[in-house]
Amino acid sequence: MQYRAEIDGLRAVAVVPVILFHAGIEGFDGGFLGVDVFFVISGFLITAIITEELETERFSLARFYERRARRILPALTVMMLVCLPFAWMWMLPSELVRFGRSLAATAVFLSNVLYWRQTDYFSPDAELNPLLHTWSLSVEEQFYILFPLILMLMWRRSRRWVAPVLVLGILVSLALAEWGGRNAPAATFFLAPSRAFELLLGALAALFVRRFGETHSGAASAAGLFMVVSAIAFLGDRAATPSLWTLIPVIGTALILVFGREGTAVAAILRIRPLVGIGLISYSLYLWHQPVLAFAKIRLAESAGGVLLAGLFVLIFLAGVASWAFVERPFRHRRGTLRGPGRMLALSAASIVGVAAIGALLNSGNGVYWRTTPIGEPFAEIALLEQSMAPNYGLDKSCRSTEPEIAPSCRTAPNPTTALWGDSFAMHLAQAIADSPTPMPFAQRTVSQCGPIPGLAVMGSVTSWQSCLAFNDAALSWILSDEAVRTVIISSPFDQAARTIYRRDGTVIRDEAAGRAAVMKALVALSGQLADAGKRLVIVGPPPASRANLGVCYLRRRAMSLDDHACDFTVAAAAATNLSAKALLAELAPVIPVVRLEDLICDDEICRASAGRGSVYRDGGHLSIDGSAWLGRQNDLAGIILRKTATH
Repeated sequence: MQYRAEIDGLRAVAVVPVILFHAGIEGFDGGFLGVDVFFVISGFLITAIITEELETERFSLARFYERRARRILPALTVMMLVCLPFAWMWMLPSELVRFGRSLAATAVFLSNVLYWRQTDYFSPDAELNPLLHTWSLSVEEQFYILFPLILMLMWRRSRRWVAPVLVLGILVSLALAEWGGRNAPAATFFLAPSRAFELLLGALAALFVRRFGETHSGAASAAGLFMVVSAIAFLGDRAATPSLWTLIPVIGTALILVFGREGTAVAAILRIRPLVGIGLISYSLYLWHQPVLAFAKIRLAESAGGVLLAGLFVLIFLAGVASWAFVERPFRHRRGTLRGPGRMLALSAASIVGVAAIGALLNSGNGVYWRTTPIGEPFAEIALLEQSMAPNYGLDKSCRSTEPEIAPSCRTAPNPTTALWGDSFAMHLAQAIADSPTPMPFAQRTVSQCGPIPGLAVMGSVTSWQSCLAFNDAALSWILSDEAVRTVIISSPFDQAARTIYRRDGTVIRDEAAGRAAVMKALVALSGQLADAGKRLVIVGPPPASRANLGVCYLRRRAMSLDDHACDFTVAAAAATNLSAKALLAELAPVIPVVRLEDLICDDEICRASAGRGSVYRDGGHLSIDGSAWLGRQNDLAGIILRKTATH
């Protein structure tokens, strides 16, 4: 296939937003869509190469897989091996276990399956996973296990059916993505079947070019570039991905590939030398950006900014150039002794087995707690602290359930007078209420990522909006029917207005002001409904937060023997977070009693991230089990709630 410089320019347009998105740069909320652009480009190029070789009867599956191995494995293997010493030195025990699991899964191209299986609200912060980005490589390699074989068989038997079958595959995959985005968002995001339409659309574009020859259209290619850029700039979290919305950058990419040839304005733009240069090293840049950013955050216990972030960008670029020059190019151009396909495939198998074995050892080693920290202290004490910061499910893990019956372990008395209802932000209040000096027998009805707002829901990674609506209906029905329940406590991050909200009829609200109005209306109606039944509603807001993972910050400070209070943050920093929730709760306060946890965790200037010998937080927003117990014992949260409802 003839080299097209504009495709490398398009790769640059894809990879730069991905890097900026993972770096947290404002204005690039849709940067992750660069991966979708890569999928289309990959489908296009591979199909063009395979069909050209099939046409001239030169195609060989062994040679195809050898080329893929040369293209993907050497640079990937080097990146994973370089990550090992930094993971060993800097990762907490539980993080090293998860890193080992990711390492093994990445080596066998199943990391997307691993991340799908592990994705829930209590997963470690994605930004701290150095190998998170490898899910897209796994999707591609899974696709290429079957696609060349199917294409070869169809081409030789009845090539006229190739395009119709691709169209059918696109439609089936797109339908699966659209359905899955509503019902299984994590699986839809990570797994190959719901991503296949992007690769297949690229393949269809390659067949179009082969059938009709080189075509030029300035208007079509300009429209394609506009679609790609506008999607990256404006789509962001406004829609589930992948879904019908993803067709905007996907079709845009296909239009550029088909019509944006030499002679068009788009080709001239994409052929600018800096763009082509970045595109040439885009694979290595993609490989190295996430480890550099993740390990920087791990080492600093916070996100980098300013001059440091600029330095990290330079490091990513240098690592990408070095990987391309000393690993990618030599292997791709068969330099050195590994010239035959047999040798390359043998080396590939050895690297896969070797890296997977290292990952399996780390996964089974309990985080190798006998390691020492950078200052020479054993990690064993940190491992014990980590155990105290396990996910805070409240009274019991079984309490995060959609089951209609309340388990005995989710009640503190046979006939509780209080209901604790909400998502994980309600879960983490359970210990505080239970440990308060003022007795408050209660039952816990909670599900992750399901705010207690009847008739409205947002899409979560583990909870679909339909199941959330059904859970809230069941919880409210129980509350209204149980005469013993007199007080209803609800809690959530209350950030729903800043996200896409689904109504009961499936229509959506994407405007923040409209979303806040809808949430407020629903909660005021809920308060009235409960009042009519002789019950009192009280809202407990989310804890104050900074933009750092406070639980991990505490553990890292302890590992470095630094001041435990180094993770404390200012009231001003807390005031700058979760603005949507603050605005909503301020509007609700005159109507519904609102307990502000800021008043309990912060003084006039500082919010506490640690108490005694433990962390108040387990992550960036949730209270730890010890932190919740401290909040109850120190502040009598149950007593504050009862006084609020009595005096409002």
